[in-house]
Amino acid sequence: MQLCGEGFMIASSRNDDGSWDWRTFGTGEGFTADLIVTGFLSADRIQAHSITANHLSADVGQSLDLSSNTSIRMTVESAALKAVGYRVEICSEHGDVLSDRVPSTTLRARVWQGGTEVTDGIDASRFVWTRQSNDETADRVWNAAHTGVKEITLTTADVLYSANYSCDLLEA
Repeated sequence: MQLCGEGFMIASSRNDDGSWDWRTFGTGEGFTADLIVTGFLSADRIQAHSITANHLSADVGQSLDLSSNTSIRMTVESAALKAVGYRVEICSEHGDVLSDRVPSTTLRARVWQGGTEVTDGIDASRFVWTRQSNDETADRVWNAAHTGVKEITLTTADVLYSANYSCDLLEA
């Protein structure tokens, strides 16, 4: 070890010419090291060109930003999309009440995965529409006739007094 005007220097071996192989030093500008061996490193912020680890603790702190690593980012995005699942929304062309003035409307199922609409990429056979009214027998007949389509047209004939309509997505 050497402490001088050039800084604090550490060497563990000598060069071929007999001089010390200084590997680590510190100056008023900070410390520079080409190798640090530690059991625990505590820092508010670490900036690095590359970090290699065979184990990251579950308590890495408030955040662990791996966004610059393309392969990790793609894996996380893929896993997140699978975890988010699908959300089905029903959009009505002419509102949700049929009457003499509005005798029909078209209901369209829109499927979202996260914030992305994916309806066009899903086969129509996976869409199952359900009507629920006070007439269970008529509901079963109507339900059987409305599978495998992404949209349906309702008329006042489809609704005796009131009915609720839903659309589910079958597993692929």
